[in-house]
Amino acid sequence: MPTPGQVADEVLGAVAGKDDAALRLLAAKDDLDPWLVADELVRRGEVDAAVAFAKAAPRPDVEALPAYVEGRRGHGPEEAERKTLAAVNEALTAGEPQKALDLTADLAPEADVVTRVRLRHARSAALWRLERPRESAAAYEHAGDAASALGWLRRATDLYLFASQRWLDASGLAQAHARADVGGRRSGRGAGAG
Repeated sequence: MPTPGQVADEVLGAVAGKDDAALRLLAAKDDLDPWLVADELVRRGEVDAAVAFAKAAPRPDVEALPAYVEGRRGHGPEEAERKTLAAVNEALTAGEPQKALDLTADLAPEADVVTRVRLRHARSAALWRLERPRESAAAYEHAGDAASALGWLRRATDLYLFASQRWLDASGLAQAHARADVGGRRSGRGAGAG
């Protein structure tokens, strides 16, 4: 699977070449989350390309993406948080969940950008790996709420499902059912949605 950086390179090529068909094809792919590709373009300062990418293949999960990207125009790429995210991911990959948890102890109170949602997701995973299912479930819910507030439905749905699983692991059946229901309704994938 390509990385967000690799797809961002392809997007920049399509935009530079004014190849709308190639841009639509890249934007329509779901094997790599379009929010991560747009975020990588924003990190590079390529907001116009990120907006074009976000608008190229409309569907529910990317409906809010163009406005989100436009809202990032003129803001810095939150480099310190991106470095923290890289360190947290390294810690989790190395099997060091306590280190990942320590690195995420002082997160910004707002989860209003993709990087901050990803940091909350990683913190939730660290709590789970430390066998703290109730704390992990609550953290996954918080991260899901943040993703949902951005309009990042795919990530929100995944996070709510993780929260449901963690509540089940912690014997919180009522909380698990409630989170699964909320995640399904927000994403349009709830009961009867097919």
